[in-house]
Amino acid sequence: MAGADYGVIEPEWRAGILTVRQLSALYEERTGGKLSHQAITKYFTKFDIPRDLSAKIKAKADALVAKAAVAKTVAKATESSTVDANAHAQADVILSHRTDVPQQRELVRKLAAEVDALTDNKELVEQMTLALESGDMEKLAGVAQKVASLPMRIKGAVELVGALKSLVELERKVFGIESQPAGNTIEDLLEKLDACD
Repeated sequence: MAGADYGVIEPEWRAGILTVRQLSALYEERTGGKLSHQAITKYFTKFDIPRDLSAKIKAKADALVAKAAVAKTVAKATESSTVDANAHAQADVILSHRTDVPQQRELVRKLAAEVDALTDNKELVEQMTLALESGDMEKLAGVAQKVASLPMRIKGAVELVGALKSLVELERKVFGIESQPAGNTIEDLLEKLDACD
C-alpha cells in the first residue's frame, strides 16, 4: 500500500505480541486506512525490522508446562484442573522449602554454639599446650582435630546454606512462584523467628 504509515504499528510489530492480522486491524483502528497482513510482513521483512517473539514463546511454553502438569492425572484438561494441578505443584515446592530452611537454620545455630564454646573454652588451648610440652602426640592430635575441624565445618555450612538459597530461588523460578512481597522473604521470616526466641 503506497503512503502507508508503518510507524503507527512498528512498536507492536517489534514487541511481537500481536499477530500480523491483529496488527492490520490495529492499523485500521488507528488510521482509518486499510493495510493487509501481507503488506505488513513484506514491509518489515524488507527493511529487516526485527520482531521479538519472546513474550509469545514464553506464554506458549507456560501453557504447555501447565497442560503437561495436568495431563499426568486428568484425561481432559480444564481450566479448573490446570489451576488445581499447578497450584499443588507450587504448594509442594513451598512446603519443601518450609522444611529445608529450618533444618539449615538449625545447623547454622549448632555451629554458632560450637564457635561460642570454642571461643570461651580456654581449657582446650591449655590442653594443647600441655600436650605439646609432654610430647603426647595422640592427645595433641585429638585436641588439634577438634580445633581444626570446626572452621571446615563452618565453611561447609555456609556453602550448604548458599547452595540451598540458590536452589530455592531456581526452583521457585522453574515453578513460576513469584518472589515474596517485601516483609515476607526467607530472611525477614528468620529475623521474626529470632525476635521470638
